[in-house]
Amino acid sequence: MNNSLHNRREFLKTSTLAAASLPLIGALNLRAQTAAPAKKLGFALAGLGSLSTHQIAPALLKTNFCKLTGIITGTPAKAATWKAKYNIPDQNIYNYDTMEKMADNPDIDVVYVVTPNGLHAEHTIKAAKAGKHVLCEKPMEVSVEKCQQMIDECK
Repeated sequence: MNNSLHNRREFLKTSTLAAASLPLIGALNLRAQTAAPAKKLGFALAGLGSLSTHQIAPALLKTNFCKLTGIITGTPAKAATWKAKYNIPDQNIYNYDTMEKMADNPDIDVVYVVTPNGLHAEHTIKAAKAGKHVLCEKPMEVSVEKCQQMIDECK
């Protein structure tokens, strides 16, 4: 009987310590998961309209795993504004006719397509042909056929 009391006391003591330490272990694990990686994913925004300006670009400044490294625009004045505001180097600024040149740019890992819906396929396919990952705003495109072209090119 004395031996079983001793075992029960030890069990309760160990269990209590283990239960009390669980939140600390969880916090350490969460901290390890949210620590900034050695290299953040570089995003280029294709289309610098309201969504990119007011939501996506400001959000990219706050992330641990991504950063805004490039832009694609058809408006030179927007390019100058964004270059100054986000410290984007000249070699990371493209227009829709020069997107294929991103293939040689290691700063850009992902192209986020935020252009009008009817242009999503064209810009997604250009980014994919440049060897970049693509994130496309919804709706994906205006037809099933164009959506399939986008999927095929990204494969």
